[in-house]
Amino acid sequence: MHSSKNAMSLSRAARTLAAALWGALALPVFAQTPASLSIPDKVATPLGTLDFKDGAPSTATTQKLFDNLDFLHAQNVVLDTFQGASTYALREGLRSVGAEDNSVIIFSDLMDSNSLFLTANCDVIYFISIVDLSKGPMVIEVPPARSAPSTTCGLNGSSTPGHPGQTGDKAVNT
Repeated sequence: MHSSKNAMSLSRAARTLAAALWGALALPVFAQTPASLSIPDKVATPLGTLDFKDGAPSTATTQKLFDNLDFLHAQNVVLDTFQGASTYALREGLRSVGAEDNSVIIFSDLMDSNSLFLTANCDVIYFISIVDLSKGPMVIEVPPARSAPSTTCGLNGSSTPGHPGQTGDKAVNT
């Protein structure tokens, strides 16, 4: 039994030595980083020149990149919340002229460049309502041959009641 342990140890040692020699022979081939993966010492970007040493960014480059990342996060906050802020301002504006939730304001004139709306067109007669769904769903009837797109607070279209189609005069969800 003792001799078989030695044979196994010798066999394991031989395999380890062979793997080390093979790795040492292959090292010069694999140790070279392909040019397509290497990072130059200086990279010109819209943020300015970024400095690297052996692929690692300098302290100034790291700070510049983190500052830019902070700016991008702040930009995302603005872009992700302005729709809700716009809808809130619209609701407060309607309330300031006496229109409570679930009432409808119909504009008697077309919009122009003086209109303070996010995406108003000058060739459409608008009607606006803030619908309160806190007590459950609401059915909104729209006269035939009228288009009345509906949006959520995120200003993304949710449904288009109006134009009769296969569903008759019922609202058609998009």
